Amino acid sequence: MEFENKENKYLKAKERVAEIKKFYTSLIFYVVFICALAGLNYYVNERLVVRTYYRYYTDNWDISSHTINIELPVKLSDKFTIFPMYRYYTQQQSKYFAPYEAHISTEEFYTSDYDLSTFDANQIGFGLNYTDIFTNAKVWKFGLKNIDFRYNYYKRSDGLDANIISFGVKFVQQ
Repeated sequence: MEFENKENKYLKAKERVAEIKKFYTSLIFYVVFICALAGLNYYVNERLVVRTYYRYYTDNWDISSHTINIELPVKLSDKFTIFPMYRYYTQQQSKYFAPYEAHISTEEFYTSDYDLSTFDANQIGFGLNYTDIFTNAKVWKFGLKNIDFRYNYYKRSDGLDANIISFGVKFVQQ
């Protein structure tokens, strides 16, 4: 009897080790391969750069997506840069997604969050950047490094659209 009890414990422990090993193997796989990332910058001349970016994403909820981004920074002077940008995003829905009130209560996992549904999105905009590499402008003990302003219009195939304005300031301690 004692031998059977020890053997059962051993078999349960062995199964648990196999589960943990499988989890960490999958985790390493996801970290290394799931976010395939590619970016290319092409310097046309001293005033114009073409920045591109591509990302593929997938997970164990069966969500998969592609992101393509392009920016065209144009240096207006040593301190000012303007950059038009475009971003395209497409996503396949989660295996747990269904519209509101379409789920069955016996399902183990479910969601009606449309951020986990199938959709396409387009984002177009521009930005203006001021950079002072010598930090001539000062606020107390901090030198102003740059000011960044961006405007984007975001439109999604499920009806969501937005105007996005962002503003950032970077200081360095002197």
